[in-house]
Amino acid sequence: MTRLIQHGFQEGDWVKGTSIYDEMFQGYIESMEEKHESAKVRVIQSDHERVIGKVITSPLERLNPHDDVLPYEEGQLRNLIDISLSCNDKDWFIHLTSLLQKEQQANEQGVSSMDDTFKGCESFRKG
Repeated sequence: MTRLIQHGFQEGDWVKGTSIYDEMFQGYIESMEEKHESAKVRVIQSDHERVIGKVITSPLERLNPHDDVLPYEEGQLRNLIDISLSCNDKDWFIHLTSLLQKEQQANEQGVSSMDDTFKGCESFRKG
C-alpha cells in the first residue's frame, strides 16, 4: 500500500479538503500518485453535487485527515449504498449492505452497532 510519510496519508484514509477547482469535499483516498504528490479521492460529500460519488484528484497539501466522515445513522449508510451502486463498486456495496443488515438487527434488539461496525469500514477501504 502506498504511503507518503511527509503528508502521512495512505490509501483508504478518510479525508476532507479542496480540489484544484476549490471544490470542498469529504471522501476516502483510492490511490496516490507519489510523483505528483496528489491523491485520487472518492467523494462522499461536496459543496458541488456533480462530484459526489466520483473520483477527483487533489494535491496532498490540500487534504486533511477527517475521522468524522463515517456515518452513524442508518439513513447515511443507505446513502453510501446508493453511492456504491452509482460507482459500480460491487465489493463496497456488499460490505455496506452487510453493515446495514447488522444495524437493522441491532435496532431490533434496541442497541446500535454502528460504533463498532464502522471501525471495520475504515479498514475495509484500506484493503
